Amino acid sequence: MKKKCFRKIVIANILLATVLFSHAVLAISPDNHQHVTRLSSSIYKDCLKQLGVADSLYAGLEIIAAFSGEEDLSPILTRSFNWHFFDAYRDNEEYAMGRHFTGARKSLHHIYDKRADALIEALDNGRETEVFEYTGRLLHYIQDMTVPAHVAPIFHYVFPLIDRSDYFDEMPEWGTTPFSGNPETCLVKKDDNETLKQWFNNILNTTANETRYRIQQQIPLNNNHPLSGKTWEELWVIRKPQDDRYEDIMSGFAPYGNQGKDGFEKLCNGSDREREACIGFFTRSFNMAIVSTVQTLLLINSINLKNNDQI
Repeated sequence: MKKKCFRKIVIANILLATVLFSHAVLAISPDNHQHVTRLSSSIYKDCLKQLGVADSLYAGLEIIAAFSGEEDLSPILTRSFNWHFFDAYRDNEEYAMGRHFTGARKSLHHIYDKRADALIEALDNGRETEVFEYTGRLLHYIQDMTVPAHVAPIFHYVFPLIDRSDYFDEMPEWGTTPFSGNPETCLVKKDDNETLKQWFNNILNTTANETRYRIQQQIPLNNNHPLSGKTWEELWVIRKPQDDRYEDIMSGFAPYGNQGKDGFEKLCNGSDREREACIGFFTRSFNMAIVSTVQTLLLINSINLKNNDQI
């Protein structure tokens, strides 16, 4: 009896620690997610007008926006056991991120697949409310892939009295930056042989890999600047499992670069030229979040119309 009680106490403590620890691992703030989704919804509607296509999602666009932020907050156990980090090596048994000692999955791919499957099932069966919910939940992860610390990936969190948050997640510019129009925003590319599930995985990978690519490009600062000729890995190191310089690499995460956790924030608050470089990098992430969101909405609308015999 004592052993059973002891076991239950241990399990309860592990669950509590997991919830407290894992739920503190955040990405773009819920408010910023919702703003990005609402702005994307407006551009999506403009695209439909240009294309002359009906809107099957119009009644649920606000629900979609709400759930794009809600995915970070609930249900709490699902969030606690599924972190929102991209794993470029998930198909490599030796290098995949795996699980935390609490049992939490370090990468987002398991929960992303579940959300995609739920959305596809809702579309196939005409369950409108679930289509809205799971569209929002899926968009959350796609938008996260524009944040360097989520694709490098670099572990960050917030605890009471311990702030290891990532500045990029909370930048006020998420709510104030205008979208820089892209002529291809309204064009959704999907091969005839490509399943909807494959398309969802492809847009996640494309968005993440574009961010990873930009991190490896040179910072646009002149020759007199200490960061001249260096890449954005001075701020966020891309995880390369074969690189043994960093102790966290094999646990699934890379460290912040030589400029430290606050390096990007300092750059944004620096000289005019430094701020220009900072905002330039951020704006490309912001635009990518919008484009990926709009194209996902357009594709889901197309599938929804087809399933309801409206096209």
